[in-house]
Amino acid sequence: SKELMKLLAAEEPRPAMAAMAETGVLAQVLPEAGPLDLFETVAPLSADPVVRLMTLFAVDADAMRAAAERLRLPNVVRDRLVASALAAPAVSLAMSDADVRAAVYRHRGQAVSDAVLRLCAGSPERAGDAARLLAIAEDWSPPRLPVGGKNIAKLGVTPGPETGRLLKAFEASWIADDFPAEGHADRLAALVTVPRG
Repeated sequence: SKELMKLLAAEEPRPAMAAMAETGVLAQVLPEAGPLDLFETVAPLSADPVVRLMTLFAVDADAMRAAAERLRLPNVVRDRLVASALAAPAVSLAMSDADVRAAVYRHRGQAVSDAVLRLCAGSPERAGDAARLLAIAEDWSPPRLPVGGKNIAKLGVTPGPETGRLLKAFEASWIADDFPAEGHADRLAALVTVPRG
């Protein structure tokens, strides 16, 4: 695994990876590896060996986890591979800025950036879109949820499952409105007064 990661970190790993694929060595070291098309495209875009590694796999969190464990990769690398796969369904190169922020809030910036780089490798003509998405994913810091159970209790709701449901509903509405900084009490009060049943 250390040798593979060293190769992936090389300035120009494509010829060696192509030779490994042709001779069957890659299939022995990394049987989960698919075609090298995405790898060939992403290698010059990103020197990050983890980004390069993830392009060798299908987007499958379980397969990435299993391969990382079999290769004895560090937990941080395994977790990053898995996080990128879990974020992938929420990411597209056509995302709005608000959608990028929502994905970063749910999946964290690194996972969204990794998923964007993978998509860009598959659609290099969309590099401008990818650059915009990467800038947001890398620069935007997700805010903390501005309300909690105490805020709900102050509105007369008995602590319990209803509190959790209201927090989830508030969070979904807050994310959908692109994380407004104000109006939290009114938003929460409106959810509490909605007839349920």
